[in-house]
Amino acid sequence: MAETPDGAAPSPAPRTFRRRAVELMTTAARMLVSVPKLLIIGFLTLYRLLVSPLYGQTCRFYPSCSQYALTAVQQHGALRGSWLAGRRLLRCNPWNPGGVDHVPPVVSKAGCEHGVNTGLVTEPAPRVEHRVAPTDPNCAPSAPRRAA
Repeated sequence: MAETPDGAAPSPAPRTFRRRAVELMTTAARMLVSVPKLLIIGFLTLYRLLVSPLYGQTCRFYPSCSQYALTAVQQHGALRGSWLAGRRLLRCNPWNPGGVDHVPPVVSKAGCEHGVNTGLVTEPAPRVEHRVAPTDPNCAPSAPRRAA
């Protein structure tokens, strides 16, 4: 590395400065995008700590609607997680039998779950109904329903 005539080290190359600026802008953009997600997660956590214990186990689904919403937002982000949670809340009604209903897995743009691409081409697995009959021993116990 060559020194300048006054003995000081040369200034960093402009490319390094630009690269660092791009990294900082990318980090700032990620933080800005994560703010709605963090707000929703905070709201759901407060709901689960303050409001949910007052009602007890009344949800007809497993996991409960608030746990489903929290998991959906954590896995899928604020927009898609809120969409999934809203759909779940619309299904939570007296005419729906309930049962086990897990958050769908995250699918990458390549079409693989959780971004894992094995490179193998296989036939898709047959669709399995995830609802469980109330008499199934694997089903989570639910509280008795109140008369309407």
